[in-house]
Amino acid sequence: MQAEFFSDDTLREVLLHPVPSLKLNAQKERRIRLNFAMVCTEENLAGAPDHILTAFGDVAADENGIQKCIISTEFERINIAIHHLPDKPKSHTLDDCTIRSVTISRKAKENSPNDVVLHMVATVPYSKKLWSYLGDAGGTTVWVQFEQTQAILQEEDDSSAKQHTLEGIEGGKKKKSN
Repeated sequence: MQAEFFSDDTLREVLLHPVPSLKLNAQKERRIRLNFAMVCTEENLAGAPDHILTAFGDVAADENGIQKCIISTEFERINIAIHHLPDKPKSHTLDDCTIRSVTISRKAKENSPNDVVLHMVATVPYSKKLWSYLGDAGGTTVWVQFEQTQAILQEEDDSSAKQHTLEGIEGGKKKKSN
């Protein structure tokens, strides 16, 4: 089942890392690889998948001693609208992105030791115009909005299927046959 990255239309403040790079995907298509970082708060993680929220909770809790969580889920077919200011219209849209290499870690700077940061790598189809824009915008703070473009599959509540899988199981163990 495909996981949805963020399920709401909130603008989120992120740092666009300075140096995008080029890569080839499995189909040998040129893609631009860019890195984002976002300071995590409960507000800007609204609509995030449960496993990202769990990782945030684990890293944010000082008593756990966890410094970093790696999220192995890949999010495909995401459009990312980039706004230079939160109250301005979008300046660019990154269509058909794949988001991977998602990590949540504690910031290791003295002035903000308790900040928890979501790092992610997005790949987007290459275009000269986008390559130029991202090269110029790198290293700046921007506001982004994520939009899932692929249908999300939902498991249907089929009581007959559940009944079939529970046959022969009692109290969590299989019945012994005589």
